[in-house]
Parts: sequence; structure tokens; C-alpha cells
Amino acid sequence: LDALQADLPPGAPVLLVGVPDVYVPGAVKPLPPIVSTHARRLDAVLRRITEVRPGTSYVPMPSLAGFTAVGPGADLYAAFSTPVAVAVARAVLHSDAVPAPPGPQREVRPEVEAAVEAARWDELPGLADVVRRAKERFGVDDSAVTILDGDRAHHVAHNGSTPEAVPARLSYCPTVVATDEPLVVPDSRKDERFAANPFLNLVHANFYTGVPLHAEDGTAIGAMCLLNGFPKAADAIDLDELRAFAHEAEEILLSVAAERRITAD
Repeated sequence: LDALQADLPPGAPVLLVGVPDVYVPGAVKPLPPIVSTHARRLDAVLRRITEVRPGTSYVPMPSLAGFTAVGPGADLYAAFSTPVAVAVARAVLHSDAVPAPPGPQREVRPEVEAAVEAARWDELPGLADVVRRAKERFGVDDSAVTILDGDRAHHVAHNGSTPEAVPARLSYCPTVVATDEPLVVPDSRKDERFAANPFLNLVHANFYTGVPLHAEDGTAIGAMCLLNGFPKAADAIDLDELRAFAHEAEEILLSVAAERRITAD
């Protein structure tokens, strides 16, 4: 734990996952009580460490007494993974170790509001097709259309592990919007702007390339972006090709905004 925290940015959260009771498949005779006793003792040690160690949190594991299958299955994996995933998400979203994005916070624009609302109701099939084709064309793990509305970055279309929305300070998008220029990050772990951002590790986004998306008046409102778990060369993506995909995405976003404006009128 000393070594782990020494290598992390100041304020980065550390989660200690508890030790569950012993899982014994149905076809195996019960293990001696001493095994369960040691499990409880180890779990108590972890809990105690988080009580006295700054920057650490304890994540309890569920009781496994109800699992009687011969071997581990989906239910057992879910019992372990779900509480850990929830705890990691909460820790990342509330971490003070993530630097704030450049530039002032932005007001919500009609184009942004329309896109986010349409995405919430799965009304952007054309945008889903754009990101699917971009992912296939560039051979990356994920392609996404990200819209910025102040302190939130909404992924209104994507085809990977990216969540629907995250705090803007955890996203690449504010940098693209603030500069209104393409952003290429060959390896975020070696880029001082993003190396301390734990969210990028959570979604396996070491490589990033994004070009701006614009509203009708030319204001940058988001990014057409590509993400990959492994680093790539800075010139691995043809920016002109990516801009072509971005132009398609812009047309869809603006048409959605126009339709909702007409409906409202």
C-alpha cells in the first residue's frame, strides 16, 4: 500500500476490496472452519486499514453462502464485480486528483440540449451509424460523439465502454472545445494534461484523437473522437477523414435541433 500510494497522484483514491466468506462449490465438502475464520480476520484487517489510512476506502464483498453451484458462474462473478464497479465509478467521479478542464464553464445551448434529449430516447440512429463506421474505418476500440454542456460531457453516440455522461473534468472534450482545434494524444499516460486522470484508465482510453463539432453559428460544442486502449502514433489517424465523419455528425445534430425547435414552435 505504501508503494502504491507513492506512485499515485496526490489525492488519487485507493479502494481496498474486502475478503468475502469462503465459496465452496456444492460438490465439495465444507472446508474446515479455520479457513472461514482467517477470511473474516483478513477482512477485518482491510477494514481497519481504511479507518486509519487517508485516501483509502473499504469495499465490502457480499456473502457467498447462497451460491451452491458446482463451479463459478455469471451470478458469482456479478456478486463480485457489481459492488467493485460501483465503488470505482463513485471514487473516480469524486476524485480531487483530476485537474479541471481549461476555459470557463459554458452555458447549455439548444443544439446541445436537443442532442442530449434525443440520445436519452435512442432517437439518433444516424449518429450511431456514423460512430460505428468511424470505429471500423480507423480500427480503434471506440468512436464517440461527445457534446459539452458546461460541467458535463455527454457521449450522445458511441460503440464501446464509454458511459453516457461524465463530469467534463474527466473528459478530453473540454480541451477540444476550448481550443476549437483537433486534439491528438498518442499516449495519455505520458501527457501531463491527462496522465493524472483515472477515468481514462477506467475506460481504457490511452490513445485519443478528436476534432471539433460545431453549432450552426460556428461555435464548438463537442468533439468527434476516437479512443483506443493501447497507444498509437500521433499520425495514425487521418484528420481530414475524421473531419468528414465529424461533418456528418454535425448535420445530424443540427437537424435534430431544428426538428425540436419546429415542434416547440
